[in-house]
Amino acid sequence: MTMIGSTVWRRDINSRVYRQDARGRGYGAPLARGYWREALITGETRLSWVTSAGDKIPKGGRHDGGVWALTPEELEDRIYEAENRHRIADRIRRAGLSAGQLRAVAEIIGYVPEADSAP
Repeated sequence: MTMIGSTVWRRDINSRVYRQDARGRGYGAPLARGYWREALITGETRLSWVTSAGDKIPKGGRHDGGVWALTPEELEDRIYEAENRHRIADRIRRAGLSAGQLRAVAEIIGYVPEADSAP
């Protein structure tokens, strides 16, 4: 439960952390974990939590479209999604799945094929 004194995380696209080689030089794509910055809830209004950085987090509904993680579990889920969504989609694209397997994936993700619009 979020309350004053709780730790939260804000996704900051300007903050990048890279893997490092033996010489300490960064390489490759930024690490998903490196985008997240920790903050504390220091106050509240009727509608929002206020952080130590002066940001406001809406108390109800989504947290600004994925900008905030309010629990360590939510943070780990956001990092997993960022690191794996495109890799999983690429694996599915190249896996050579049968029609039945594709239908099973479609059902899981709620995909409904569009009707053929040709006459």
